Amino acid sequence: MDPEREITVTCGSTEAMIAALMAVINPSDEVVVFEPFYENYGPDTILSGATPATSSCVRRTGASTGRALRRIQSAHQGHHHQHAQ
Repeated sequence: MDPEREITVTCGSTEAMIAALMAVINPSDEVVVFEPFYENYGPDTILSGATPATSSCVRRTGASTGRALRRIQSAHQGHHHQHAQ
């Protein structure tokens, strides 16, 4: 391991999170953010050039996480289909 290239030191977890997002997210990516979530997830996703796609993990709607992911994926595919026309 090369500590000069493989370790990042931050002042806290919020700074570490934005650094990690900026390292792995490409502009125009979509990031699934499950509710409830830490308040910086959405803004950090946007600052990283991506779009947050929120989905609830709470079962109040009766939907499972798997169904929520399929709903987001379906909406995302419809969005791409509209742009392709």
